[in-house]
Amino acid sequence: MDYSERDEQWPSEFGESSQLLPDQCGDAARDLTAVHYSRRHTTDHRPVLYLIGLLGVGACGFIARHLLAQQHEQVGSGNALMSAFVVKECSTMDQDCSKTMCCKTKGFRCFKKNDKWAGCRPWCAEGPDPTDMDFGPWNCTALGPKTPGMAPGPDYRAKPAPWVQDRCAPTGKDCRKQRCCKDAGKQCFKKDDRWYGCKETCVPGGPDPLDTNNDTWNCTAVGMRTPGPYQGGRKAPWVTKWCSAKDTNCFHTRCCKDAGHQCFLKAAGWAMCMPDCTHGPFLGDANADIWNCTALGGRTPGMARVESLSKYVADWVKTNCSKPGENCNAKMCCADATHQCFSKDKNWATCMRGCQQGTHANDKDKKPWECNALGPRTPRKWGSPSLYCFSVIRLTSYEASIIRAQINTDGSIGIFGCDQFDVFAAQGRGWIGDGPEGPVWTEHFQDAPV
Repeated sequence: MDYSERDEQWPSEFGESSQLLPDQCGDAARDLTAVHYSRRHTTDHRPVLYLIGLLGVGACGFIARHLLAQQHEQVGSGNALMSAFVVKECSTMDQDCSKTMCCKTKGFRCFKKNDKWAGCRPWCAEGPDPTDMDFGPWNCTALGPKTPGMAPGPDYRAKPAPWVQDRCAPTGKDCRKQRCCKDAGKQCFKKDDRWYGCKETCVPGGPDPLDTNNDTWNCTAVGMRTPGPYQGGRKAPWVTKWCSAKDTNCFHTRCCKDAGHQCFLKAAGWAMCMPDCTHGPFLGDANADIWNCTALGGRTPGMARVESLSKYVADWVKTNCSKPGENCNAKMCCADATHQCFSKDKNWATCMRGCQQGTHANDKDKKPWECNALGPRTPRKWGSPSLYCFSVIRLTSYEASIIRAQINTDGSIGIFGCDQFDVFAAQGRGWIGDGPEGPVWTEHFQDAPV
């Protein structure tokens, strides 16, 4: 039995890593042999070639067994080894991953469609995929681990397949049989045993303000979302009579009258209608109690009125919340404007403008940061009159560099000195930097032909 056979049977905590090593060794030996065969005097050197090839395979096999024998000491090294080989060995988004069982793209995982195909995708719901060329449903069994890292943003260029208009359900019709939706941006969700409907979003356990009645939704996803922008809609007539007003307790109604508002849970017995909610203390609340922030029902369509967040910062924020350099792990809030509490690990967090995962240069222990945001960001005070500013840029040009330079000046120049701001780009969603209100990404828009 040669080295590669023994290594393939070796039980290992490294998973894919233990199977990739023999393939890499074989490639190394073949590449080395190919270099010598490419020369003209192949007859005189043929015995030497065989010897070099065998030595290459033997050396790689020895390294593989040596690494696998040190499982308990080198689990971290095994993960690093997987990262080193993932670029070459794993599948791209358009390749069958049923054999590699891993994906090159960060945040993606290999899911089974059927016995003949598996594909790399960020998530999967059993049923047909409206972007596939065929109507065949996905099994959605996960094959292998998810590739570490954040998945890329949605592909705005994706179009529904031709069969979608003929085979999928329209809005307002039961979609349980088709398990897909005709209309752009919608997905089939279960309401109850009697009804499945096409919706843009779904919040389990509460009513949908776009629905014909205030019955609650189960929200199990059936099939995958049809690509395209959200279209929104109008609130149903029952919403005005049944649902709660903003800043009132919506625990029992689980819906909101006001446009752009949603019912969020604070604790058992109390919830409130707000445009959004961040787990942690609510800086405009009467006390520093932690909000659960689970959404109890669907969002009322429309845009919430923009108001100065600093108007609602309570006096206790300055005295109760943490300063930079202090541990904000328990309080989950920051005393200084524009700062956010970020975690390093489960025991330590501190207040900063932004946080990059990994090791920070000024840390003595040289341990990496998780950079999970804890609680809300403390807003800066708005000016009078308030200003809204925006820029339209091309992500692939020098314009993006100018905007990134502006945001790195602590929000003091350019559009980031305004009270509210946006950056628009037609090429998709791109990272700009950490702004006064947190991470800034470009807002996508469809450019017009010129």
